[in-house]
Amino acid sequence: MSAATASPDAPYFSAIVTAYDRRRYLLRAVESIAAQTVGRDACEIIVVKNFADAAIDDRLAELGVISVHRTERPLGIHLAAALDRVRGEVVAFLNDDDLWEPERLSEARDRFRPDPRLGFLATSYSIIDENDRPVPGARDRFAAVARFEAAPGALFRVGPGAPPDTLERFVRANPGSDSTIAIRTSILREYAAALHDLPSSVDTFLLTLGFLSGLDLLIEYRPLTRLRVHPENMSRATDVSFRAYLAKYARTMGGFAAATDHMLKLADAHRYPWLHRRLATKFRSLDHFARMADGSLARAEALRALGGELRRTGFSQPGLLASEALYATAPPLSRAVNFLVGRRIAGA
Repeated sequence: MSAATASPDAPYFSAIVTAYDRRRYLLRAVESIAAQTVGRDACEIIVVKNFADAAIDDRLAELGVISVHRTERPLGIHLAAALDRVRGEVVAFLNDDDLWEPERLSEARDRFRPDPRLGFLATSYSIIDENDRPVPGARDRFAAVARFEAAPGALFRVGPGAPPDTLERFVRANPGSDSTIAIRTSILREYAAALHDLPSSVDTFLLTLGFLSGLDLLIEYRPLTRLRVHPENMSRATDVSFRAYLAKYARTMGGFAAATDHMLKLADAHRYPWLHRRLATKFRSLDHFARMADGSLARAEALRALGGELRRTGFSQPGLLASEALYATAPPLSRAVNFLVGRRIAGA
């Protein structure tokens, strides 16, 4: 697949922000896009949300934002609605609770514009709290930050012909947030139909499309996004109540598993054995997490499933499988560790 060329009068970038119920951080996110050094003419902003708010809507109008209202729950439907409005050659994503550094899009343009073989770009990040203050303690939860800081400006590029071990290292090095990702619009349009059934895990979905596109993927270790930790976000913090945390954990892992199963079918349909194998392993691990959290998978059964996974595939994702092993061996300890780490990140 080759990279498409946008019409000359179109902005180079389309920035997509989605917000479901949450309002607190949205304007700060959008304003960080409007403040990009590339200038407003180079980037259109598309916000998809499920609510109306006079103050927010007035400010979005002032900033020239394209607002789209959707009430469906699956996140992919919101992204598909945004894609219908996209005019840019490259789409960049920002979660409603995160921020971009001012040069985020300028750096992406410098990478994409002279390089038609580049389809996917991810950059690194820093961590902030609810009030935009740096959170150094987040390294305990985001071990990748140390890698990024150890190699500022370093590049990690792979193409469709890369060997499996290189692809595996690339996936492990990926920042793992859609707020750090930019991807060519032509790739999204090719797989637009798959968006409608995507419940969550946008970052993994975009990475999957990058691999399926036949173009190159690049990670640049520059912290150009600020990821926010706060109690409302399952992947970065947690609730005051352990019971509430556990219920949310089960729901979240179940959603991640469903999204991964959706991507697994894409990899299977496009005959990509390495990607299929990796997604299959991830799906089973996430499914185990969800079922153990809600009590429907017993410890002994989980241990047997984990052992069978290793024997069947000869392929492992150390982070996921190690976490699953701890969960299977000592579920209360595993849940308590996750809960307390999340509380620490949240500043509680």
